[in-house]
Amino acid sequence: MKITMMVLTLALLVGAARAQESVPIPCAPWQAFDAVLEPTTLLGEAQRRQLIDEALEHVERLHVDAEFDGVDLDELRQAYEWRIEAARDDHQVIALLQEMLAWVDASFTSREERQERLARAAFTGVGIHVSILSDGHVLGINYVYPGSPAEAAGLARGDRILGVDHRSACPHPMDIRGPVGTDVTLAVTSPGQPLRRITMTRAAVEQSAPPRAVRLDEPGIGYLWPGDFAAPGHPAAIRAALDDIGAFGTADPLEGLVLDLRGAFGQGERALNAIASFGGLFGDGTVLYVIERSARVPVVIAAQPDRLDGVAVVILVDAATDGFQGMFAAALQARERAQVVGQPVHGTWRLYVAEQLSDGSLVAVPSGELALVDGTRLRQSGLIPDSVMAVDWRDYPEDDDPYVAEAIRLIRTGGIGTD
Repeated sequence: MKITMMVLTLALLVGAARAQESVPIPCAPWQAFDAVLEPTTLLGEAQRRQLIDEALEHVERLHVDAEFDGVDLDELRQAYEWRIEAARDDHQVIALLQEMLAWVDASFTSREERQERLARAAFTGVGIHVSILSDGHVLGINYVYPGSPAEAAGLARGDRILGVDHRSACPHPMDIRGPVGTDVTLAVTSPGQPLRRITMTRAAVEQSAPPRAVRLDEPGIGYLWPGDFAAPGHPAAIRAALDDIGAFGTADPLEGLVLDLRGAFGQGERALNAIASFGGLFGDGTVLYVIERSARVPVVIAAQPDRLDGVAVVILVDAATDGFQGMFAAALQARERAQVVGQPVHGTWRLYVAEQLSDGSLVAVPSGELALVDGTRLRQSGLIPDSVMAVDWRDYPEDDDPYVAEAIRLIRTGGIGTD
């Protein structure tokens, strides 16, 4: 049976990983340090069955793939039902529900975890935006908010966080948050610098990430980091930033633009709308499709009054580039409007809908999948750069960024579309 083969394959992979001492142990799902960890037994047999029934009903009704990624839902139920009923406590029930739904690319969040996340989301931090790197063992800083404790402490984009307080491995972004006035200690490395420990006092931080556009030392080439795609009015802010470096002028026109989407952030419907508008700087028409179970919805960009016609574009990506930013890079690459430099991006490339269960828990199910105009599904192909970089940009100071250097080389050697 399919499930039996999946479990056997997983067991073999785990055994092989344990045989290699150099392979780090995968990080476990995040758990707040101040959360109650003692086992409890609150869910009865009927309640456990109800959670299974409700979760799989949402999968059957909403999943983008009518074949549920090749998984037989009846077999999936049989493989996990008895294990969930026999679980010794609620923690194990939740872990098994999460494991079961992962086979169909869905997820489960308990009511208690939702409440914990909401409570901690209201806490404050040190003013950084991070991505989880290296299988969860490292956090990479993508942005430092102006006026924040992190800026005052000298943290910068590209730094790595190896530990938070007493968590010496598998740091999580939520560990950095906490009440105003409390301290947090980060173990940080910067390019070319030894490990250092920095203690900061948490504060309320205004989370503003405006775009950054500059002219590089290389004549005729500009650089753009777009900031937070989901921020209100962001497409206009991007156009204004480009205008400030003469992107639309004729006195000293741009020959090329380096668009940096490494660790870019901004998700949700607002981000999708912003990118559709942002894309109008580079062209127009249908660039992608959202494949639903019974429909194919086009993602259309409209030409903007100010356009980067005649400007060669190179997009920088890394393993932390995902979601709508990866989609945007793949779309311009497929249209031969831009070349891509960096690391392959293998995200889920799916859109999710969250449904609440009767006990207050949540199930998130993939309801749509992104595809290029030629029908290529990004979930299957991923985003493969035109120029794959074997090095990590976080190992280099900003002025010696090898990704930017490769982008300049591509612009200078030509061959990039310039609609």
